[in-house]
Amino acid sequence: MRSQVIGAVLLSLVCAGSAWAKDSIDVTASNFTGSPKPVVVNNGQAVGTIQLIYTVNATGFPVGAFATFDVNWLLSQDPQKPTDYGSGQTFSLTQDQQGGHVDLVPSPDTFRLSAAGQSGSSKVTVYIAPDKAGNLPASADGTDLVGNLKLDAGSKVGTVTNIQVHIRLVHPTGCVKAYTFVTDQDYSMGILSTTSLKVGTNGPKAGKVISSTPGQFSDNVLIVNTCAIDQSFDLGIGLDSSFSTSPSDNPGNAVVSYTAAGEFDSTNFNPIMAASGTARGQNLCLQNVTVPAGTTLLATVHSKVKDNWPQAYLPLDGSFDFTASVYQNVNAGCSLPLDSQVSPNPATFVLPFTIRSN
Repeated sequence: MRSQVIGAVLLSLVCAGSAWAKDSIDVTASNFTGSPKPVVVNNGQAVGTIQLIYTVNATGFPVGAFATFDVNWLLSQDPQKPTDYGSGQTFSLTQDQQGGHVDLVPSPDTFRLSAAGQSGSSKVTVYIAPDKAGNLPASADGTDLVGNLKLDAGSKVGTVTNIQVHIRLVHPTGCVKAYTFVTDQDYSMGILSTTSLKVGTNGPKAGKVISSTPGQFSDNVLIVNTCAIDQSFDLGIGLDSSFSTSPSDNPGNAVVSYTAAGEFDSTNFNPIMAASGTARGQNLCLQNVTVPAGTTLLATVHSKVKDNWPQAYLPLDGSFDFTASVYQNVNAGCSLPLDSQVSPNPATFVLPFTIRSN
């Protein structure tokens, strides 16, 4: 089941009857940011409810800035009994019931009303945050977080009275597949099942790795998006600690990424490289990667066993370990949490090695 976060923004408008005639504020919501954008229902009604319905995939609530939207308002005059504003009437946006897990921060949060026809806009940022005691939101399937923003122009002006945001958590199932595997750099030997190292026995290179078979490797990562929508994430590629990118410590492009329509795996990935790739230098943290629905991403890392690497530093279990981790938050430096839609996450590959002496 895909995770969903549903944010319903309820804008309740006070109906102006003939006995209570006065100017009123008409409201619309627009300029939505965040991923994904909301579905908007009944936007811009004079009286009624505006709903913003967000869908987010996660097994836990992301903490921090979640989304933004603009509240746009227009001060409309009542033809029978217009409002006398005198020196001005304050229109404020303030959160009540503070201390929960949803913070609504409008900017600006106060306007001065002076005449019909006046208009303005306030950007509301929605944050998911720990409560006053420092507790994170519960992560149980179906958890509903609520925040309320009160919009008040006083008794002289009919106005929106409440903005209510619901954020509901629904646990997902994975629809993104991850693979990682190691080949030789020229892709002529297929997926490697073992490698051998030559260690010096005398002279200045005694006890150090002086060569490997093959001499150059390619650590490959495939991310296959079988979801119905595009997916964005940070991708962290983990070389074994005995490996370095190749070229190393110079401006060369050891890391290249490719995309192709269709679903590929480790047995048929070669055609993806027919298209032009994106050079990524030696960066093993690829931030804000987007893989369209029905598309596969391939990232290749040309690498080698570190030069003159001491035999004593090689893994004690006789195997090199490679990983690929997909992180939920974009542009976050490949930091937790992991993306729950990806399976397995992290993806791993183990490459056994043997040692030859001079």
